[in-house]
Amino acid sequence: MTFDVLMDMGKLKNPFSGLGQFSYYYGKHILNLRSPYLNWNFLVPSSLRGVFNKDISYEVTSLKRRFFPSLCRKYQLWHALHQDSSYLPGDKDCPYVLTIHDLNFLKEKDYRKAGKRLIKLQEKVKRASAITFISNYTASISKKNLNLAGKDLYVIHDGVEIDTEKKVQRPSYIPEGTYLFALGMVLKKKNFHVLIDFIRQLPEYNLIIAGDNSDAYAKKIMNEVRQYNLQGRVVLPGIISEDDKIYLYRHCESFLFPSILEGFGLPVIEAMRFGKPVFLSSEASLPEIGANMAYYWDSFDPGKMVDLYRSKLEYFKSDKENLERKLIEHSKRYNWDTSIREYYNMYVSVINKHYRYDIEFIH
Repeated sequence: MTFDVLMDMGKLKNPFSGLGQFSYYYGKHILNLRSPYLNWNFLVPSSLRGVFNKDISYEVTSLKRRFFPSLCRKYQLWHALHQDSSYLPGDKDCPYVLTIHDLNFLKEKDYRKAGKRLIKLQEKVKRASAITFISNYTASISKKNLNLAGKDLYVIHDGVEIDTEKKVQRPSYIPEGTYLFALGMVLKKKNFHVLIDFIRQLPEYNLIIAGDNSDAYAKKIMNEVRQYNLQGRVVLPGIISEDDKIYLYRHCESFLFPSILEGFGLPVIEAMRFGKPVFLSSEASLPEIGANMAYYWDSFDPGKMVDLYRSKLEYFKSDKENLERKLIEHSKRYNWDTSIREYYNMYVSVINKHYRYDIEFIH
């Protein structure tokens, strides 16, 4: 017997977001697993049909799928790769797996809006046969705010894939001199504004904050850059290409990530993959992901941030070759082969339990 597994990848519509990246690499790597029992199917935006492999089965996101799922194709297992999906299986007997990346909305939204979103998420949890979390931190926050009783729970860390050897060109927007690098959608939760007063006290460095800068929060940062006449030293290039990202990681002095709301923190591991010293906030999932290989700001007072930066960078340079090696080794713990194997075994567990089957796990 074979089982059709549907993976909801609606977030591919924004490929530069964290959820878009997660969906893309998940789809790319799960195709490396060939199973005589499980058939892979992808729910994607219509413009991305065939994005992974044209021979694989695709269903496109649609109003019909959203509002009349019972009229759509049926599957034997449904996996929502993110908790914000608008789609559910039409067959109420179909096992439903839900991946929760974060509960950031509890702090981002006002009490009323956060409450409504929590109720919606609880309904999905109620429908789910199994729930996966991308970090222990996300799991702990979920356990405090959701009723997870009777659900099979899994923590499966994200994988990281980036070509550290690829030859790339220097982006034209990089100012001359040594630069520090920050990456992520420029939103309030990323806390990038604290880096402006920080960099003002480090005149020997430039700063690049890359990522979608269309939000009003990003505009405020740009205004501060102009206010302090930092245009020649601080650059916000917006969304960057994969090649630009590789170059910026490879040639930066260090990577900065002061985020205060983070379910995982993918750029942290990407920077470590290049052997770069990483400076993080001590909030949310970052201490879990960075572990003892990162340096943490417990305060966003610019003077204290600078003091920690200078002392830890000096320490790093004193044993650079050894610490670079350890950073790279740590980053390789987060790989897609391991993550996908854990997701596959979770699928097998759900199917065996629901259908009383006996598919073997892989090790």
